[in-house]
Amino acid sequence: MAATQIGCAHAYDFVRTFGSDRILSEDVGALALGGKPVVVSNPFVVTQLGNSVVWRAGTMEELAQARYFDLILLGGELKDLRPESGVWSADLMKVIGHRYSPVRYFQCPCARVAYIPSTAHERQWGKDLSNAGHD
Repeated sequence: MAATQIGCAHAYDFVRTFGSDRILSEDVGALALGGKPVVVSNPFVVTQLGNSVVWRAGTMEELAQARYFDLILLGGELKDLRPESGVWSADLMKVIGHRYSPVRYFQCPCARVAYIPSTAHERQWGKDLSNAGHD
């Protein structure tokens, strides 16, 4: 089994066993295989639509600002993601950087870093990120 397949298996298992269904993921397969509901099926399209469509629950940025998502799974660390890719907006990445903290790292192309709300992170792991797991 290739390293990325093993890494993705770890990421998918993490999603499957995560104690909440409020997950935003770049890797929709992680949600589907984990039996979790898909909140955003195509992050690229939603980002391109931006605020031109009024969503009943609010924009992704508003939901992240309110810490609605208990887990956000991205294809890399925020510092490495580029808004010009169109997958995630610069505003969403900024909100995630302020309101969420990385807790797990995986060797999976579209599921590299798991973020949880900062307050939950501080309760679970303390302010020191050295406890965050790396797969």
